[in-house]
Amino acid sequence: MIIVFTIPASKAGGQPIINRILVLTANLIWARPPDRLYKSSLKELFCPFPVTRGLVVPMALPDIICRTPTRSVRGKPGQPPYILEFTDRYSVYEWGEMPEDIQGKAAGLAFLGWFFFDHLGQADVWQDTAIFPAAVDQKELARLREKGLAHHMVGLAGGDLKPLSLDREILAPSKLLLVKPLAYPQADDPKATLGDNRVLPLQVRFEFIRGDAMPGVTILAEDNAACVVKTVEQAAEKARLTSSDMIRMAKLGELVALRLRKTLADIGLTLTSGRLTFAVTGPADAVTFILADSLGPDTLTIECNGVRISQDVLCQGYRGTNWLAAVEKAKILAAERGDRDWKRICTEELKAQPPLLSPLVKEKAAMVYKGLARALCQQYLGKEIFPMAWDITRLAQSLKPRDAA
Repeated sequence: MIIVFTIPASKAGGQPIINRILVLTANLIWARPPDRLYKSSLKELFCPFPVTRGLVVPMALPDIICRTPTRSVRGKPGQPPYILEFTDRYSVYEWGEMPEDIQGKAAGLAFLGWFFFDHLGQADVWQDTAIFPAAVDQKELARLREKGLAHHMVGLAGGDLKPLSLDREILAPSKLLLVKPLAYPQADDPKATLGDNRVLPLQVRFEFIRGDAMPGVTILAEDNAACVVKTVEQAAEKARLTSSDMIRMAKLGELVALRLRKTLADIGLTLTSGRLTFAVTGPADAVTFILADSLGPDTLTIECNGVRISQDVLCQGYRGTNWLAAVEKAKILAAERGDRDWKRICTEELKAQPPLLSPLVKEKAAMVYKGLARALCQQYLGKEIFPMAWDITRLAQSLKPRDAA
C-alpha cells in the first residue's frame, strides 16, 4: 500500500508554512510504526521551497538469519549490512520468550545500542585526561584518542533500511540497527577463524570495586552455537590470539569500562560491572579489536543511589507465583532424571504457564530502557527522545524493592 499526500505550494503572498505543517501532520500520523518508510526529512518539510512530499511505504524486512528470545538478525547471509532487529519480547528465569511484550523496549534498546556504539567510536570522548588513571595502557589509549573505538555498527535504520538522521530518530524511534556482518569461528573449520570481523569465543567482564581507581577485568570463555570452548586458552587458540593479544584485549576492556563509568556518571548513574564482546579483524600480527555487541541495562550493571536499573523488575513481578515455584521444581526434577528439558516438565507435568504481569510492572520495565535513552540523549546530544519517559530519579524510586521503599 502506498499513501501519497500532495499539497500544492502556495503562490507568493500565500501561506506555505500551513502546507508544510499539514504534510508534517500527515507523516506523523502515518509514519508509525517506525519500520515504515518515511521519505520526508525535517529539512525537506520546513524548507522554503514548494512541498509536495509525504510518502509512506511499508517495506518488507529481509528474512531472519538467526533469532533469540529477544531479538533477530535479518538479511542475506554474507551480504552487508545485516539488520539487528530489537523486539519487545523478553525472557526471564531461562524460560525463553514470554507470552507478552514490553511495549517500547525494542525502540529503547535500539537507541541505546546505537548511542554506545557511536559514542565510544568518537575520538573526542577519549580525550578527557581526568577519566583515565596513569595505570592504563597509554599505547592503547593513544589509539582510541586518534580513531575512537572500532565497532561494526552502521546506524539506526528506517523502513527503507538506510541509516536515519538523528532528527528522524527523535521523531519516530526505530527498532532496527544496521550492522556489518560478523563471522563466528567454526568448531570444525579452523580456517573460518582467519576472516575479517570474527567474533571471539571470549567475553571481557569488568567490575569496579569501591575505592579502586581501576576496574578488575576477567576474560572468560563463552560458548556460542558455532564454537564450543571450555577454557580461555582453548578459546584464544580457536580465535588465533597470542598472549600479547589477550593482554591488549584486557587493557582495552579497562579503558572502555572507565569511559562508560564517566558517561553514566554524567547522568547520575553508577556503573558497577559489565560485559563486553569483541570481534577482531586484520592480520594475525596486528589485530584490531571491534566492539561487537550492543550495550544497555542487560549487559551493564547500573545503579542509582543503590537501586539497580535493570529488568530485574520483571523477575520481581513473578516472585511468589505458582509458576516460579513450578519452574524451580521442574529444574530439580530434570536434574534428578538427567533430562535437560525442564521446561517440558514444567508445562506438561506440572501444568504451569507464566502468568501475565501487571500493567505497572510492564510500564516500569519499559521505562528502564526509555528513561536511560532519554537521559543520555539529553546529556550528550542536546535532544529529547521518549519525552514521556521518566527521569532517572523517578525511575530509581519506582524500582526500589518494596521493603526498601
